[in-house]
Amino acid sequence: MQYDHLKSILRGVLAPHHFFVAPGGTLRVEFVPQQQIPWELHEGQLLPPTIIRQRRCFAAWNVWFSYPPSDEAPSDEAPSAGHKAADGPVLSVCYDAHQRQLHVVRGFAIYGQEAYEQEPNVIATREVQLWMRELVSTIDPQADNLPELLCHALFRATIGTSRLAITSLESPLPDFSLGRLAYLPTTQPTLSATGPVQPVGGPPLERPGELIDRIAAADSSDLVAVKSLEFSLRASTADEVESLADQLWTRWRGFDRSTDALGRLVRRVFNEAVLAPHTDFGRHLVRFVQALGRLPRFDPMAEIDWFGYMLRQLTRHLTAYDLQLFHNFGANYPDAFLLDDLLKAYLRCIAQCPEAFLPRRQASAPRARRRRRALRQAWVLRKTYELHPVPDQPCSLGDRLRVLPPPYQRPPEEQLTSPGKRRRRLFENDPLCVEPDTPQAAVLRASFDDLACDAELRELGTAIYLDRPLGWFQPATATDRTLLFSYEAFSRRIAQKRLHALAESWHLIDPQTLEQHTDRLESLPTPGMPAAGYREPPREGVVCLEDACRAADDFCFVRSTRSSLDQLLAAYDFAPLEAHWPDIVAWLRTATDILCIRIPRSAPDDPLLLTAFNGQGQRQLELQLSGSDDQPVEYIEHASQHWLKSGLLVRGVAQPTGQMLDVRSRQIYLRPRLTPPPS
Repeated sequence: MQYDHLKSILRGVLAPHHFFVAPGGTLRVEFVPQQQIPWELHEGQLLPPTIIRQRRCFAAWNVWFSYPPSDEAPSDEAPSAGHKAADGPVLSVCYDAHQRQLHVVRGFAIYGQEAYEQEPNVIATREVQLWMRELVSTIDPQADNLPELLCHALFRATIGTSRLAITSLESPLPDFSLGRLAYLPTTQPTLSATGPVQPVGGPPLERPGELIDRIAAADSSDLVAVKSLEFSLRASTADEVESLADQLWTRWRGFDRSTDALGRLVRRVFNEAVLAPHTDFGRHLVRFVQALGRLPRFDPMAEIDWFGYMLRQLTRHLTAYDLQLFHNFGANYPDAFLLDDLLKAYLRCIAQCPEAFLPRRQASAPRARRRRRALRQAWVLRKTYELHPVPDQPCSLGDRLRVLPPPYQRPPEEQLTSPGKRRRRLFENDPLCVEPDTPQAAVLRASFDDLACDAELRELGTAIYLDRPLGWFQPATATDRTLLFSYEAFSRRIAQKRLHALAESWHLIDPQTLEQHTDRLESLPTPGMPAAGYREPPREGVVCLEDACRAADDFCFVRSTRSSLDQLLAAYDFAPLEAHWPDIVAWLRTATDILCIRIPRSAPDDPLLLTAFNGQGQRQLELQLSGSDDQPVEYIEHASQHWLKSGLLVRGVAQPTGQMLDVRSRQIYLRPRLTPPPS
């Protein structure tokens, strides 16, 4: 590729109309033909600025962003005397002409340590602000879809590389979380529902409402549309959220889009959002859904079902990763605030429309029971977390290292690491209670009566766990960006604990009913893969199946979520398998009781298998992560994600007799689909 052509592409990729800049913010894009940058990589990651000893020369396109400082800055958060606050470009595209590589880098201010001479021959350290750079993606400038890859990498640089923000690179830029800056690429003209196609171009967007046409015109599964709506809620004030809902619903209907499609978009906004640092995003999302529910021609049942879905998902998440053991032992607790906001909104829905939860028609009973399930599970979690000790403000260890503007203050480090040092108690002055003889009380009683159903009893101990099985062989210190799988899991012990709390702590079920439920719970079958078999040392900073035993060692993985299976089928090409066994691929695409899971290994040298079981626990398909038992697993990077270089090897397929047929000799590989970048 000619250098001038590359510069032309970068001008388009970094054009102002791709950015959202909050009012008061300033955006500047500069091109530096030759720039010396501290640059030293270890296992694909840029080393921290304090230990980099090498510099390299790049042609750099730098994006600078500034926002007016607040007058609320606390004195103890100000930079030390004589030390300027850290400053640098928030985004950079660096071209290495020698290696013929493009690197997409992001930057933000962090708290670090520097050495200084305290007195002659005495070296001490002090806290200073540093500019942290992180390598998001490395791209071949000869790629056919280079503009698309660059846009995707810059987009990922602002929103984070994963919906589960455990490491810094997986987390959004602080300015994105605070609703100040976003890169939301527009690769096509903006559609108009009432007029001609609007050309792309112009200055950065600065009002949340300016994103509405893009959101309404896009497919509900498009990640840019999802993050555009999320960012709109982050960038809005509480008063602006209602007008945003009105505007989106008007445009949505103008494009002849369905309420179900809007529901898919809102649910994915909820699932993809990162809640750290804690902002008003959760409350804005709740208010946005409530505002939609008040609009003409909007299905009022949609509001109930959206809140019910969010509560069921959140309670399953908190059953798996509870505040006592995870989230820095409860130091980072925005999930608890979101649970509280959603539950209170749900209780208002019950007061306004109790017949949706206690229907008179038998045909509506299954949906009503699912709605009551959301109330019961949220009630149990909310009561469980009352008076739980937490730091003065929600904060993860990663958040504490980032320089955030006022009113964000870092709690004392001892509060993050030592629960006994915490002074605040969750919901201390806001105990959850429902007045008797109200619709909410009637629905709550009915939700506990539902425990007579085995499925509802099982739900008391149901959780959602996450795993990255395809990245198991990555270096220990590398950030894993392979596919994120999710699994339903069941713990009889957690269900028993909650039954006893309902009877003995909150007196919501009587002793006789407790005994009946306990007996039934003991006899419930637990098909699936026991979590106790996963004993390999977990990888630091990566979610894995081994996490389940930390919460309860009797967890059993029951099934893969449908979204995980769809993601796998979209990311890797199953056509070679379909050519030989079309029924297996059709089953993978449609069945709802599949468990596709990493199998525990008896020895570290054993091959790692991804095995798919049917609802009866019978093996149907075995996939191996390496081409042969002694071949190392290699990874490639594409679109800011990691992929198996050789793909997945089909190792075994079930025969009609139920026996597994070893097909390794046929060398059937499921290669990664690398174009276009998956959403």
